[in-house]
Amino acid sequence: MSTEAAIKDLPKVDTALKGQLEGFSPDKLKKTDTAEKSTLPTKEDIDAEKGQQALREGIEGFNPSALKKTETLEKCKLPTKEEIELEKKA
Repeated sequence: MSTEAAIKDLPKVDTALKGQLEGFSPDKLKKTDTAEKSTLPTKEDIDAEKGQQALREGIEGFNPSALKKTETLEKCKLPTKEEIELEKKA
């Protein structure tokens, strides 16, 4: 692939923009000072993130085979037919 073919395939630049780019001089730029706006996290932020990370690792590393089987006991028993009939008569 020749360089001429690659240049030919490039998009064309508007003549007004091309003139402005050619006439650009870095000497015309003003000196500026940039202010860093991103702040470092506080100690509390770091501690909170470490706590969240430890919690996440504990959940991800949990072994469900360590759980014991349990039986659920119903503490709210339903009334029998006889009890319902007695209440209807009362």
